[in-house]
Amino acid sequence: TVPIPAHGTPAEPILSATLQLAAGDNISAVAFLNADGDPALTAFANDDSEIAAGEARLVVRHMAKAPAVDIVANGSIVLIEGLTNPNEGKVDVAAGTYAVTVNAAGTDTVAFDAGDVTLPEGESTIIYAVGDLDGGTFGLLAQSVELPVAAAPVDTNSELTVIHGIPGLTVDVY
Repeated sequence: TVPIPAHGTPAEPILSATLQLAAGDNISAVAFLNADGDPALTAFANDDSEIAAGEARLVVRHMAKAPAVDIVANGSIVLIEGLTNPNEGKVDVAAGTYAVTVNAAGTDTVAFDAGDVTLPEGESTIIYAVGDLDGGTFGLLAQSVELPVAAAPVDTNSELTVIHGIPGLTVDVY
């Protein structure tokens, strides 16, 4: 083991905040670089509301020293557009794996290739874009929040199967 040297009085914090939390709150506190590259601190209420069966929620939080971005899936599906620091965008999509890129807002120019992102059914996947794009420290962090899944809807539609096995006879079904 390596001894940890004794420290004097802690230095003045760079950031500090007081959060008031109520029972049942689901909050993420985030230290990040603002659009100018200065340290900042903010809190987000995580949307843990019910989601439809078969779906997943994607939340992207722009916490990087970088311009506005679009979040694009599979090369052409814009999931979130015009996202700026320090904001979030969210969308409910079919659960699955998507090839995700972070593009300069309003363009096809890929600023960052996130690769394959799996969005599990009944979960909110929260992606944080952090660091400095020009400074070479840009990256993504991920967080998952389980969500209540809505019960599958009761199918109230009737189904009718018609089997026609008499040659030469035309049948109309009304």
